[in-house]
Amino acid sequence: MRASLIQLSVDSSDSPDDRRRRAASLVRDRAGDDLVVLPELWTAGAWAYDRWGHDAE
Repeated sequence: MRASLIQLSVDSSDSPDDRRRRAASLVRDRAGDDLVVLPELWTAGAWAYDRWGHDAE
């Protein structure tokens, strides 16, 4: 089994759609892996507490 861990830099100026596109590109780059793990708060903007309710999926 081959696994990858991806750490994403989260900029507060990025929209959730921008983050999704960037994450999808990184996952596609790891296409041969059996498991790709993303950070838990990458779509909501990590420490953007005030946006979590709005951006939650």
